[in-house]
Amino acid sequence: MNRLKLFVMFLLLTASNLTWARPCDQRANYLEVDLNQSQLYLCSNLHLMKAYTVSFGRGGTDKHIQGDSRTPIGRYRLGAPRESERFFIFIPIGYPTAQQKAQGYTGGDVGLHGPIDYLNWIGDLNTWVNWTDGCVAVANEYEISEIATWVRQGHIGWIVIH
Repeated sequence: MNRLKLFVMFLLLTASNLTWARPCDQRANYLEVDLNQSQLYLCSNLHLMKAYTVSFGRGGTDKHIQGDSRTPIGRYRLGAPRESERFFIFIPIGYPTAQQKAQGYTGGDVGLHGPIDYLNWIGDLNTWVNWTDGCVAVANEYEISEIATWVRQGHIGWIVIH
């Protein structure tokens, strides 16, 4: 009986420490990147509209300095999508923020984009490895076009990366 009580207490303590993260938990239109799940969520007023598998910086996450090949963590404004010879479409991410600059963070030219142009044909394989210089990349041109359309139409103006 004591073992059963200990087991139940263990389960209760373990369950109380779990966090059940749910994408799109804010009443707004935005993009959310869950780096642990390698997923980008297109969110609209508490609703998940679409999910995409992504790659990010080959140096990991929590970018602080230019050239570290890390993907920044935080909430950032999105710039206007633009054509890119290398990635089909590039959507600038406003890294570093003014607060991050004040803390000594450096870098720039971080964005959301498609795969390297000549590798578009391999599709989902583009997201099997974290290969970018700190950006977030989707699998193909179709996906980045779809996201860019939402941003251009004013549905989305910011991105949360965690």
